[in-house]
Amino acid sequence: MRYLKCFISLTILVLVFLGKTTPASAQTLTSFTFDNFASGSNKTAGLPFNLTITARDENGDVLTTFTETTNLTDTTGTIYPTQTQNFTAGIWSGQAAISEAQSNVVITVSSGSVDDNSASFIVDPDSRIKFLAVIAGNNQTGQVYTQLSTAFQVRSIDPYGNPLTNLGVNFAITSAPPNATGQSLTNYSTTTNSSGNATTLLTLGRKTGTYIVSAALTTGVATSVPFFATATAGPLISLGLSPAVAVVPAGGYFPFTVIGYDSFNNQTSDPSVTWSVQNGGGTIDSIGVFYAGSTLGTYMNTVKVQTTTIGTTATVAIVSAAGESGTATYSGVPQPTPLPTLTPVPTPTMGPGVLYDVQVDPSVISALTNARIPIIAEGVDIFGNQVTGVSYTFQTTGDLGTIVQTGPTTAILQTGPSGLGTVTVTAQQGAIIRTANIAGSIGNGLNRRLVIEDIPSPQKVGVPFTISIAAKDTQNNFVTDYDGPIVLADTTATINPSVVQPNQNGIWYIQAVINLANPEVTITAAGDGMVGVSNIFAVEGEPAQIPGLAALGYGGGGLGTVLGASISALLEKMLLTEDINRYGLFRYLGAGFAAGLGILGASIGGGLMVARGLEAIGRNPYAKSRLQLNLYASVAAFVFAATLAVVACYLILG
Repeated sequence: MRYLKCFISLTILVLVFLGKTTPASAQTLTSFTFDNFASGSNKTAGLPFNLTITARDENGDVLTTFTETTNLTDTTGTIYPTQTQNFTAGIWSGQAAISEAQSNVVITVSSGSVDDNSASFIVDPDSRIKFLAVIAGNNQTGQVYTQLSTAFQVRSIDPYGNPLTNLGVNFAITSAPPNATGQSLTNYSTTTNSSGNATTLLTLGRKTGTYIVSAALTTGVATSVPFFATATAGPLISLGLSPAVAVVPAGGYFPFTVIGYDSFNNQTSDPSVTWSVQNGGGTIDSIGVFYAGSTLGTYMNTVKVQTTTIGTTATVAIVSAAGESGTATYSGVPQPTPLPTLTPVPTPTMGPGVLYDVQVDPSVISALTNARIPIIAEGVDIFGNQVTGVSYTFQTTGDLGTIVQTGPTTAILQTGPSGLGTVTVTAQQGAIIRTANIAGSIGNGLNRRLVIEDIPSPQKVGVPFTISIAAKDTQNNFVTDYDGPIVLADTTATINPSVVQPNQNGIWYIQAVINLANPEVTITAAGDGMVGVSNIFAVEGEPAQIPGLAALGYGGGGLGTVLGASISALLEKMLLTEDINRYGLFRYLGAGFAAGLGILGASIGGGLMVARGLEAIGRNPYAKSRLQLNLYASVAAFVFAATLAVVACYLILG
């Protein structure tokens, strides 16, 4: 029995020893779990949210020995970061962001062969910042007074390209050829559909040329996006022969010109015509050059030009050649004689049909890298009507990119990587040359913007005020890596300065002036592809807008700089809005001298009289009453004299 007890005791000791020295089963990674981040409100595209992931073993316990990194993916393919930092005691907590809006988004975490999914959740677009993008319908061509075949389509998007639904969009025809009528849109105001799209169809007007339709959101960023359409002439219905009556020396020649017109009197392309002489007087060749015979006289409706169905005529009067009289002899077809050498003529006086200014659209460029920006130029006379016979050239300076002229009045700017620059448009009509400059900014600032602090209303014409601008990202953080210049433009086109250098850290403090009154003014700032639009404010005072002011050399900030803006505005008003000749100028000067000297004399005389009167009262107090009466009468006389000076000034000015 004693041996049995010893054996049992020994067995127990061995088992206890083995239990203490044999290692437990090693823990292994079998799964991951997410915290309840998907519950509650939806996530917003691009905005970070908190995320906690736990590594677990086969028993579902936290695997505290797991300290590796893991990979993150999601169903949109836009999650950031794509890799976590190292786990601490089996747990990782951090932030993640997803930039694509989508429903039923699932995040997957993986390490080696182990991966697990989160619960599904919704990512909404970031509707705080809204943009419009052109989707379809731009740069179409159609006949006058017809509806374009493709609708103009825009999409409302957030900074990450996610469509925004149920947003108001306004369409407007912002530019049309001079005297155009009949142009219209099917939708002037609409809302974006489930894809974020809004559409409208344009019916072109009755005049050929370029039509511009702008689309803008009713809320958010007020910058509009343009659509361009070109109207071409309709079918040929009539011919115009110039001149209607030609006087040609016997044996001489004269070139006729034919122009085709559509039903709205638009000039068509050169029609295919045949020329003939039907009532004598000479012959005509295939390009419309009439060769006069030797018989003098008037040949009514003798030159005829026609297409297959349309024709018109002109009359020719054949007269004696210089130094001859009677009937000239004529045989055969004469050869053209050299034209006389032309002598230079002075520049034409400004008037109808004479190039006075060149207008461009857009007036300021703010675009992203590798964009295509259409540019349109139009020469106008002093009355604002389109002129003909003008050639245009387009050039760029700075780092905007390359420009290619695509038509007589149009060009395409292919933007470069980033930078600032200017597009210069030169218009030439004979000896007259006019230029227009378009300031621009190119960059990658789609996810960044310029924020303009609210500008108090009203401001005064020509009086400097402060503009505060900051560059910010989508999280409203300051963007400090851009310290380049920015371009300024306003709805009156008179803001000065138009290009400013930075202060520090992407913040601008600008002293600016606006030289035209307008009840609704906004300022647009652009730089590095970023855009900012100010609140609407009023600018009060004079002058009102003067057509063609830029062509006279007074564009941009007017006559003066910021420091002299008030004086500049007054000079512009006096010199440009008042009909002042040299005699009128003397009239203003005379009125000023009359009022100034009259009041000055009355003031000096009155002051001396009062001083002497008080001195006399001091020397003889008993004569105070009599002296006071004379003193008051003298003061009244001097006041009356000053009043006469003011009346004289008024009478001089009429």
